[in-house]
Amino acid sequence: MNTNVNEKRPVNKRAVVKIVIWSVVFCLLGLLLLSSVTGVSTDVTVFGLPGIHLSLGGFTYEDANEYSVGNASVKGAVTDLEIVWLAGDITVIPSDTDEIRITEDYSGDDDDLRLRWLLKDGKLTVQFRKPVVFGKAHAVSKNLTVAIPAAVLEAMDEVEITTVSGDVTFTGNADELTLDAVEGDLTVKGDIGELEVNAVKGKLTFTGGVRSAAMDCVDTSVIMHLDMATKLSFDQVDGDVELYLSEEITGFTAEAESLGGGIRIEDFTDLTATGDHYTRWGDGSLRIQVNGVNAKLTVKKATND
Repeated sequence: MNTNVNEKRPVNKRAVVKIVIWSVVFCLLGLLLLSSVTGVSTDVTVFGLPGIHLSLGGFTYEDANEYSVGNASVKGAVTDLEIVWLAGDITVIPSDTDEIRITEDYSGDDDDLRLRWLLKDGKLTVQFRKPVVFGKAHAVSKNLTVAIPAAVLEAMDEVEITTVSGDVTFTGNADELTLDAVEGDLTVKGDIGELEVNAVKGKLTFTGGVRSAAMDCVDTSVIMHLDMATKLSFDQVDGDVELYLSEEITGFTAEAESLGGGIRIEDFTDLTATGDHYTRWGDGSLRIQVNGVNAKLTVKKATND
């Protein structure tokens, strides 16, 4: 059974204006970040407009002289993980070892381009390269893999990954996961307590369970295959949201405030409430909120495929 909820009544114009302003500012900040740390430009389409070229250069971080250089095996109490990467893919996976292994695929002979890492006060930080105050920091694209003992990863308070250009794959369970991405696809597999995503251009694919998720995305589509969820919030500009709900989820309440979008419900019968911007099924326990422009929410039943 397919049920369409069409846009028939005006949305909250004040809310939409705020979303538009936010989206433009966020997009510009993302482009600024990209250009400032890489010296390259990118094209991000928002409302059909081309991207903006900015170039400042440089890449800096605090306590740079305390960092170690190159691939490493790290032992010790780690409660937080932060990764800042400029160009290349990032993979974070659980392992069956007793140490955290940090590996990049850089094979050059310039030590300035090798990764930096620091374990301090329980926080492990991984940086793309040696700091550069002026000029282009991007001289190579390289892939990073961080393999973490599964028990250590699950016990961490927070994992934060910031990427400028490249894909991110995170596998495992985490209490709190934050992803900030300018350009690239994001893939998350596991059970996450709190998920926060800020993305400018790409696609997010999530598989697993999440207690709560908050996503601010421009030109980014979201696909989530959910075994469990309690609260999902999306601020979307030029990006649809598709949710596939397992039979373990006993109900949902979906609300949308979107220009050029709406709600589409597939496969679910016996909807207890339907409306232009509001749909409820079952016990309504999963709360879904979508705000945005050109952002359509689709909710479907998960299949065994």
